[in-house]
Amino acid sequence: MAITPGSHGSTPYQKRYWRVVSEYVRKRDFEKYGTCVSCGAHFDDWRAGHAGHYIPWSRCNAWFKYDWRNLALQCARCNLSLHRSGADVGHAFAEELKRRYGDDILTILAHDNESLRGQKMEVPDIVFRAEKLYEKN
Repeated sequence: MAITPGSHGSTPYQKRYWRVVSEYVRKRDFEKYGTCVSCGAHFDDWRAGHAGHYIPWSRCNAWFKYDWRNLALQCARCNLSLHRSGADVGHAFAEELKRRYGDDILTILAHDNESLRGQKMEVPDIVFRAEKLYEKN
């Protein structure tokens, strides 16, 4: 699967790591839920969905961009919605994250994201994390 230049990472290793994380999240959520985290649309195959971010990629710091707790299976319409952050899509995503991980998850995500501000992603760490995800599958 080719990765669009400029999407999800600034290095080839980051782009490859995104592919691994995205596949893991989409498969995990498809097997467990089978629906879009935001609107409830049903998926016939995990490949039909996106790995959507609750806190948008543009506001994520370092490793947090790949944090599986901030990601969920989402339909393309919801994931690409320009009005997600204040709309029903964002609210539904937040409520589902709270159901899955507990009421304090949004605070934890905000804290964890902020704690990574200014950190860099080194290649050995990316490879190590990717291998750990493959072991989960």
